[in-house]
Amino acid sequence: MNDHELDFELNRLLKESTQAVPEVVSSRVDQTLLSLKKRKRVPRKAAIGVTAAAASLALLVGSSFVSPTIAKALTNTPLIGSVFEMIGDAGLQLSGQKGLATKLNQAAEDQGIRMTVTEVLYDGIRLAIGYTVEADHFVSSLDADMLINGEPIETLLGSGGSSQIGDNQYTGYMDYEADGTLPDQFELTLKLNSIQHYSNETGWQTTKGSWKFRLPVSKLTEGISVRSFEESPPSATSGETTLSVKKVTMTPAVTAINVELDEKRTVEELGFFIYDDKGQQLQSFGYRGDNLHSDEQDRYKSEYRIRFAPIEAIPDYFIIQPYNLDTSGKSLERSEIAFDPRQQLPITLSQGEIGSISVTDAEFLPDKTILHYTVEGSDPFSQANSFWLEDANNQPITQLGGTRLADRSTYSFTQEYAPLSLDDMNGKSIYLAGWKLPLPDIREDLAIKIPLK
Repeated sequence: MNDHELDFELNRLLKESTQAVPEVVSSRVDQTLLSLKKRKRVPRKAAIGVTAAAASLALLVGSSFVSPTIAKALTNTPLIGSVFEMIGDAGLQLSGQKGLATKLNQAAEDQGIRMTVTEVLYDGIRLAIGYTVEADHFVSSLDADMLINGEPIETLLGSGGSSQIGDNQYTGYMDYEADGTLPDQFELTLKLNSIQHYSNETGWQTTKGSWKFRLPVSKLTEGISVRSFEESPPSATSGETTLSVKKVTMTPAVTAINVELDEKRTVEELGFFIYDDKGQQLQSFGYRGDNLHSDEQDRYKSEYRIRFAPIEAIPDYFIIQPYNLDTSGKSLERSEIAFDPRQQLPITLSQGEIGSISVTDAEFLPDKTILHYTVEGSDPFSQANSFWLEDANNQPITQLGGTRLADRSTYSFTQEYAPLSLDDMNGKSIYLAGWKLPLPDIREDLAIKIPLK
């Protein structure tokens, strides 16, 4: 989705107070933000030198609507970790299921808005905070400051997600990159100065106030593996560009790879795919890049910290496969196909050059509709999040939570939607709709095999 299509989709969806932002929108927003962070080219020395009275934590927050059954479980059951399990990414979901997060129940109230921090997870790479909010309007994003053991720290970059779980009740998480910058144990002072929310009547509003928390944080010690390459890093050189792998960190919540890109004069705009030793792709969580420029040698050195989903077991090696980011801004063509649930499955939606998705099963339950589907193509995780369901009037059907990976070996996924009644459809079809995506421009000349054992 280009910028124009993204703006159109966001503006349309904001007119519908209970309608979820499709995963394709929030996913593309995240990718765009991460790309902008990279393009900004903040010198590493400047980034290290940034301090303030408190570190500003900038969040880009997606949204979804949780089913009534999940909402009831979240509202009535004091399960700390349910925020991560229900709306987090694959790493947070797994951490929540295994009980790895520190369980908290700290609440603060101001301006008629009550916020409760339910859990916190820190593994040395990511710092994630789960919360619930009671407010009159949909809560979209939070403006937070942070202190570590009472001292200011440099700015952390982050993202997050939020969901409505009932009348005037919302839940979400804040997720920050903390790659080696925080101590193993500390007191996190989290202070929110404002909360942004949305309603049809008033549009976007910012409520200023004070919601302050002091949270004990301890780094995970189990299930963490680090492989450093200081003396002879795996690398690939093409022309005057060299890509080198510096470190691989695997935790129960994330796989992180530190790489360095050394270039002459011009700066490459790269994305990264990661494959295990079976050739299976890992889901990307994005990356951050810092840059230094040598005027004397007219060279750029960029340090990237790339994050992916946690791996089930440590493989013999990873393959890091760079590709050129598409910054052309070309319009994407829409793709759709009528989907009559009573017809024989599978049904396949073309996604253009990149591949397709095939719905293999559909469950129509009283509280939700579940689509089971597989992906074929060059970028299966982006493809899995690049389609949605529409009704006969081309209105999106509410998604319940995020896309879930069912089997990485076959790129099988599930996605839940609001309940649909076959009896109420009166013979009308619903539609699978999405964007036709271009093939990624793979840089085979910069691919690297990373030994892990």
